[in-house]
Amino acid sequence: FGHHKAEYFSAVIEGVLIILAALLILHAAWQALREPRAFTEPWLGLTISGVATAINAAWSWALVSYGRRWRSPALVADGWHLFSDVATSVGVIVGLALAVLTGWTILDPAMAALVAVNIIVAGWRVMSSSISGLMDEAVDGNIGRRIRAVISESAEGAIEAHDIRTRTAGRATFIDFHLVVAGSTTVS
Repeated sequence: FGHHKAEYFSAVIEGVLIILAALLILHAAWQALREPRAFTEPWLGLTISGVATAINAAWSWALVSYGRRWRSPALVADGWHLFSDVATSVGVIVGLALAVLTGWTILDPAMAALVAVNIIVAGWRVMSSSISGLMDEAVDGNIGRRIRAVISESAEGAIEAHDIRTRTAGRATFIDFHLVVAGSTTVS
């Protein structure tokens, strides 16, 4: 299966978990809309949630940043998963604060539903980018043009280079091409 494939597979699973969490939030929001409940100690809960959210936001940013720098889909997926928790927490904080301040208890589940939709989008992004890594996707157009240019510049004495194919697996990019040379050219 390979280390890089395992990383992409892990990221796909992470995306599925993000979407599952969002669906559970939607369910809880629906239940809260159907059966409103009274708030107990909302300001203490808001304070604790605010501190935890700030810590998670910093950690999420670090995971996504380093994951992109190191081309690690698993770290990026972990960062986005944690960011979905941050988004959830921000939504909960805003919804709860507005509900407490205005007395409109419907604001809390309504905000939770909006946050859940945002989280579904984030989960879909994680899954789709990871699935392309599992499929050994070809490099994008700009990198492909650069590869062709390097081959052309470096193929001194060659007649032509054709059938250039690329695939990306984790941090590695594989390049395959046919180089046509004169019959008198030796392998050495």
